[in-house]
Amino acid sequence: MNSFKLGRCWGWLRWPNGFFVGAGLLSHMSPKLDGDGLFPDIDFDDATGFNAEIGWKWISVHYANITCESDLFEDIDASHIGARFTWRVGAPD
Repeated sequence: MNSFKLGRCWGWLRWPNGFFVGAGLLSHMSPKLDGDGLFPDIDFDDATGFNAEIGWKWISVHYANITCESDLFEDIDASHIGARFTWRVGAPD
């Protein structure tokens, strides 16, 4: 599934030892399921969901809860869990 993702953070809590937590909205814009010739491509409506993240310094685990809807196909649960590696320019170690 392909889409452009945009996250909006409601808030971050950061501690001096490097740990942090955050939560906010996640938007999938122009989601599309590419059939690769096996079935027709399916375009979905833009979707908005919830994102939560917990991490330490440059690594974090996140959870996203989001559902993509289409008039021509059933709804798809695009919720997922993942890992993020982040490098912030100018941030202290």
